[in-house]
Amino acid sequence: MTINKNNASLIFNKIKNIYVDMSILDSMPDDCKDHAVVELCGKQYNVFKGAVLALEKIDGDVGEIVECGKVLFIKTGDKVLYNPDITVQAEILEQKRDKKIVVYKKRRRKDYRKKQGHRQSITIIKVISC
Repeated sequence: MTINKNNASLIFNKIKNIYVDMSILDSMPDDCKDHAVVELCGKQYNVFKGAVLALEKIDGDVGEIVECGKVLFIKTGDKVLYNPDITVQAEILEQKRDKKIVVYKKRRRKDYRKKQGHRQSITIIKVISC
């Protein structure tokens, strides 16, 4: 399967029965030749060697190498390919919590106010190989 940016904004991968959002290819640096679209934590990410990503919490210790689950496709040069044997490896750089989000609920004239805070646990990873 060979496609390029201009074909469509959303490509259906018939082999895996999933949709791939092609608009994430726009965030690619021009000097990077090889990259992949990977599904992690229910979201699609455009990854290349050396990319640093902030994801939802992944189990593992700092310095541990993890393999990314679903590789939707990989681009080398001008060709876009699908190969089920390709894996993407990443190193866990940091396990931390994101900034606090304040959730405030109010019902007018009912004397109901509720203030709640939430901090999402996140994992910072660096892609080692594509």
